[in-house]
Amino acid sequence: MRIPSQSLVGGYLLAAAAAVLAVVVRRLLDPILGDTLPYATLFLAILVAAWYGGFGPAAFATVLGVPLVARFLLPPRNSFDIGGPEHETGLVLYLLTGTAIAALGGLMHRSRERALAAAAAAPGADA
Repeated sequence: MRIPSQSLVGGYLLAAAAAVLAVVVRRLLDPILGDTLPYATLFLAILVAAWYGGFGPAAFATVLGVPLVARFLLPPRNSFDIGGPEHETGLVLYLLTGTAIAALGGLMHRSRERALAAAAAAPGADA
């Protein structure tokens, strides 16, 4: 049986690692993508965080992605400047989509936990 605090910490650690890895992968794709699609790989990181930890870790991955992308992917690189209107619009769309993924992942995570608890409490579960 998992200890909730360990699961919670693990979810946030996984979210942070997934967000950092997503930015590294996106940076490796620079020769192909250039300055386009800066948030593309972060959506998978948000999905992984939502699957493992639910809403909180997925929201954390979403928010953590903003300074990571601003620092390492958006021009001018190596600054925290978001850039012009096209990047501001992209940021808003990323935050909305990331929040939606986190919310749906949170619902899925809670439903899975309820189903596991119901299965464990069902008659004959020990058999």
